[in-house]
Formats: sequence, structure tokens, C-alpha cells
Amino acid sequence: MKLTMELREFREALCNKRVLIVLDDIDKGEQVEILVGNRTLCSGSRILITTRDEHVLHINKLDYGILYYEMELISTDQALELFSRHALNSNLPLDDYNDLSREVVSTIGRLPLSLEVIGSLLFRKTREQWKETLDKLRQAPHKGVFEKLKISYDALSVKQQRIFLDIACFFIGEDKTNAIYFWEDRGLLQGDGVNVLNRMSLIKIKENKFWMHDQLRHLGREIIHQENLTNFGKHSRLWICKEILDTLTTKEVKYLRRNLIFFSNRKSFTSACSFFFLLFPILILSFEIEY
Repeated sequence: MKLTMELREFREALCNKRVLIVLDDIDKGEQVEILVGNRTLCSGSRILITTRDEHVLHINKLDYGILYYEMELISTDQALELFSRHALNSNLPLDDYNDLSREVVSTIGRLPLSLEVIGSLLFRKTREQWKETLDKLRQAPHKGVFEKLKISYDALSVKQQRIFLDIACFFIGEDKTNAIYFWEDRGLLQGDGVNVLNRMSLIKIKENKFWMHDQLRHLGREIIHQENLTNFGKHSRLWICKEILDTLTTKEVKYLRRNLIFFSNRKSFTSACSFFFLLFPILILSFEIEY
């Protein structure tokens, strides 16, 4: 495994210090191996790793003792309280909504993200709207987080959906200012779309930057993937450099219509094509090509 000079210096520094390292949302064992290597850490150091796949910790070259801890779901009472805060602005269900609240929580399960998103969707809605949403939740596959979260996405207007997908594909961790200019230019901000997404707990804005839960990010990108399962050149948004280059260098480019393409840096952009539209610090190309 080839290491950069910066990584070598970092690992050498770790050898002489007792440290606590937190690695969040790891999905590949190589990420751990590259950072800490084999017998890199000083005695007494600790690594805290969060992951949804325990197999990423099965690293043969890692000579450390590993203690596994599986996070438990919140209790039913805690789930009901979390849901009530978002749906009813109260720690407990109101009398008129008590039975409905318990049914919704039972159907959703005790996943905090789903409770927050569905609760925000139902805020200030009528009992009939609650019942309609409950019916949709029951039709979603058992424990199908994607299907349950998509109910909130489907409740958005078309313009709000486009903003949500743009954030999921391009703008997570980016300053919102440039994105706002971009959406204003495209006429997408009528109706206060960004604030609606924030109010519905589909995004958060921290230090003027967009933040989105990784499962909501996956929801947005999976929606794009479902646009065409066999040809990513027909997707409405492209954000993976290899897919961008493959699309632009094949005959399939003639099918591309007003696609949005994200480039992480100027070098990858200029290697793909010689014309661009710049929204600093993100490079975005909005174009139409036909051969």
C-alpha cells in the first residue's frame, strides 16, 4: 500500500503519543488500515470506530484488540417522545393524537432518523392527513427505511425535490451561498424551498453549510440511480468522476439533456471537457449536447 509523505509523518507522530482517534461512519477496512497501519499507535491509545458493517473491522494486518459494541435501539417511550417533539411540538402525544401517534411509531420502528423525518412531515397536519400517511407507511416494506423516508420526499413540490436532489448529490458540506445563487438563477427558490427542507428535517444548515444525514443522502442518490438502472449517462445528475468521464467520452453523450455534473477540483473538470460554468468553490456544468 502506497502512503503519501503526509500520512507517513502522521503515523510517525502517532507512535510517540497516547491518543484517542474517532473514525465515524467507516465503510471500508482499508480506511482504518491506511490511517493507523500495523502497530502504529502508542501504548494506551484508543480508536473509536462507528460503522454499519462490522465486517470492515476484520482486518488481518491490524494487530490491535477489538471490542465490539452494538448500539441498541431507543426504547418505545423514547421513540414516542422523539416523534411527538417533531410532530406535535410536545414531549408526549396530545390526547386527540395519542392512538395515532403510537400507531405511527409502531409502524416506523425506533429508528431516530425516520421518527424525526416523518414527525416533521406530520407537523400541523390534520388527523385525516395523519391517517393517509399511516396507510402509506404500512404499505412500505417491513423495515424499509428507503420507502419510509421517500414518503417525505414525495410530499415535496417538484422544485423542492430538485433542490433536495441537488444537495444530496452536490452540496453536502458546502457553503449554501453559491447554491442559493444557482437555484435563484434556475427559478427554483419560489416558495422558500430550502427552509421547507430544513423544517421537514430533510437537511440541516450548520455554520452556513448544508448538512444531510447519510441515509437521506443515499435516498437522494438512489432516486437518481433509479432514473435509469443500466445507463448512468441518462441520469439527471452525475457526481462520480469516472461516470462523468465515461459519459463524455462515449457515444451515449448524445442522450445527455441538461445534466448537472459535479467536479471536485479543476483538474478533474478540465480533463473531462474544455468548457465550464463556474460557481466557486464548486464546479457545476449545466449544458445540452446533441450529436
